[in-house]
Amino acid sequence: MYILQESLFSFEELQKLESKEKLPIFFSSLDLRPYAKQLRSSSPRGADGHSREGILRALIAAPLEGIDTFTSLHNRLKNDLRFRYQCGLDISRPAPSISTL
Repeated sequence: MYILQESLFSFEELQKLESKEKLPIFFSSLDLRPYAKQLRSSSPRGADGHSREGILRALIAAPLEGIDTFTSLHNRLKNDLRFRYQCGLDISRPAPSISTL
């Protein structure tokens, strides 16, 4: 059985939204906290301090922004502070590494 999920926005609304406005509106409609809690690392090593919800948002935003590789996503997060902020990552820290993503 297939269940068709209702669209968050109409096609016309999405066309009107600019890229800089699209992500905050999109993420305001989603509650990713339950999913981010499930992303716990079993390893005691690794980078600390990056928001798991922010990383999840970045991974969801990547296809919306036409980003198709982890390297491209890392470069975008590193060079575009607005995108990093919209994903919920701390702009006062370096972007998450490719291996963290």
